Amino acid sequence: MDMRITKPVDAQMLLNAIEKYCCADTNEAAMHQSLPINPLNTVAPIFGDVPSAGAPIDKDQIQYLLSIGDQAFVNTMIEGFVEDVEQTLGPLRKAVAEGDVSEFCFCAHAFKSSGNNMGARSLSRLCGQLEKVSEADFLEHRFVYLQKMEQEAATAVDALNSDAYFTPNGVTAQAG
Repeated sequence: MDMRITKPVDAQMLLNAIEKYCCADTNEAAMHQSLPINPLNTVAPIFGDVPSAGAPIDKDQIQYLLSIGDQAFVNTMIEGFVEDVEQTLGPLRKAVAEGDVSEFCFCAHAFKSSGNNMGARSLSRLCGQLEKVSEADFLEHRFVYLQKMEQEAATAVDALNSDAYFTPNGVTAQAG
């Protein structure tokens, strides 16, 4: 088997792949009957429903985070995301200023991963495209790309820091 797993992991897709490649010699019908489809009721598609244009954060992802932790956990995840954004912007700006496509792609990948973890789907989609940018395209459009990434990151940070998702006292926020 020559497959790759990317983050965030779609648990149901992973289970299906494991079953397909590892259980071929077993009685498939019995295997299907013994395995619940969603044993913890937490399997969510990688991209779920695409949030509306006015929703910078996928509320389903926040609900998922609340299902595996409490509001304090979500607050910690938000704080970590904000810190990651702040720490990644410096090298990203430097990469753009110096025309360093490799570092730019590395920063775009970091934003994509952390954005997916926090439900910032628009940021993740943009960075997923930009992490594969050609050197020629990067050199021609790098300042526009930087501006778009900064805007999407700021939108995600502002949304996550709002009362809808972040509560300083740890009281559960209403993500819906």
